[in-house]
Amino acid sequence: MMFVFLSILVSCSNNQEQSKEKQSEEPIGPEENHEGSWYSFGRFYSIEQATDIEKIKVGPITLTIESAELIRGNYYADNIMETYDQGIIEYEDEEQEFVNLLVKFTTTDSIEGLTFDNSHISLATNMDDQFEKPYKNLSGFITDGYLEDNPNTFSFVFPIKGFKIEEIEFIKVHVKAPIDQNGNSVGEDAEIEFEI
Repeated sequence: MMFVFLSILVSCSNNQEQSKEKQSEEPIGPEENHEGSWYSFGRFYSIEQATDIEKIKVGPITLTIESAELIRGNYYADNIMETYDQGIIEYEDEEQEFVNLLVKFTTTDSIEGLTFDNSHISLATNMDDQFEKPYKNLSGFITDGYLEDNPNTFSFVFPIKGFKIEEIEFIKVHVKAPIDQNGNSVGEDAEIEFEI
């Protein structure tokens, strides 16, 4: 209910808020940066973006990374309801930084009986070679059978800690192959690296 209410509140006040921000805030990063779409969580900006990234094939599943985006912003403060009633929107002081992957899935064969979920996708950067899983509270969630016979696009969000996202030069995405009912991999794991 909170999520739905915040979505409605922010979409209604979005135009007014954007005009105030343009007057009162310096833009973050290059001029082409734009405000992100996570209004139901807070105020976020796109810092850099890569598109036209090579496809990844694992068994009967093909992943097309439609974009990889570096995101920075602030969550709403805990008292968003109270401050909104006063015509004020407050944000947490600490900035958050993320890599957001927009991934389209297609299948070339039946995946019935196979396991393929968020834990099969992980990410590393030139700043941290340890592969991290998507942040479940902000990422899409792959459910059994949902990918088959219908191209689906999901957002996978990876928090960045310990360095600034401007230091990211390239991203590595690792995808584990689906698992059958006997625990065997169907196809080979795959990995792709690209500049951002």
